Amino acid sequence: MDQDINDKAEKVKGELKQKGKVVLEWVLTVTYLLLAIYLVFKPLTEFAIMIEYYIKFNIINYFFK
Repeated sequence: MDQDINDKAEKVKGELKQKGKVVLEWVLTVTYLLLAIYLVFKPLTEFAIMIEYYIKFNIINYFFK
């Protein structure tokens, strides 16, 4: 897909477009991963905290009864 370009300005412009495309792909990938991690792990941690709270609460209730 690379073309033989003799004009230096066109060559630099093409290289900048390629670098911009790579940077944009990385930014979108990192954004997607952060969003996925947030949406997956936040509910899991809240669920784990809720379970831990109920276990501790039931143990305390058991000893006071």
